[in-house]
Amino acid sequence: NKPSAFIRSYPEDGNYVNASLSFSTRSGDVTAETARFTSAGNLKFINAGNGIDFSATSGTGTSELFSDYEEGSWTPVPFGSTTAGTYTPSYIDGDYVLVGKMCFITCTIAATSFTGTGNFNISGLPFSAAPVASLGMVQYNTNPFATLTSTNQNLVAQIGTNITFRASSSVAGGGFVTPQCSSSSISYLRVSGCYEVA
Repeated sequence: NKPSAFIRSYPEDGNYVNASLSFSTRSGDVTAETARFTSAGNLKFINAGNGIDFSATSGTGTSELFSDYEEGSWTPVPFGSTTAGTYTPSYIDGDYVLVGKMCFITCTIAATSFTGTGNFNISGLPFSAAPVASLGMVQYNTNPFATLTSTNQNLVAQIGTNITFRASSSVAGGGFVTPQCSSSSISYLRVSGCYEVA
């Protein structure tokens, strides 16, 4: 009888100075490594889509498998929906943390000039977004939006294919305004939020 699973030491270099603890399964005559404890003490899953299964908690969701985590950076790019325009950056920064299917983002944009026209947008998200509504917080030092006035309140970022913006109008019966590009500078526009990855 052949074993259905086994554990073995796996060398990480030719001299066995560092070694991993490898977990493998067998189906017929085919053996496949499924997970590994590295010499650094980390648990590594070999195949994409594998992870920690929480189905024993008897949840009601569509999935209880935790299969992804990632940290990194991204480059936010301001552009106009009518004319993309150009910009001269003085500071650009974007960071993200991916936990399962949820991506948490932050970004900061400062530019000494910007020539885009139309709706103000930001591109460059680290992952494609699922087709669901997601909102983010917005803060800026100097108003970078041409149409945002004192009657426009509760400015939020909408995270989808790109980051777009909306503000509630206090004089339009609860309607919303889509902020337009300003022809001047962008002074430390900050956005943070979370969206579902497609």
